[in-house]
Amino acid sequence: MFSNPMAVHHAAASQGLGLLTLIADNRVWNAVRRSTLAVYPDGAAARTARMPLSSLDRRR
Repeated sequence: MFSNPMAVHHAAASQGLGLLTLIADNRVWNAVRRSTLAVYPDGAAARTARMPLSSLDRRR
């Protein structure tokens, strides 16, 4: 998700490697949450259970 998929597919194909895709859905984009909390550990995001722009849940 955070790399260039075409480069990965090209490298795998050039080396004759198989490709395994795993899909996990935990309904939150934790990369945004973790990086925000790392910069602002006492900020508003730390005080809420539902951080803006990080939820992937369709129910809002």
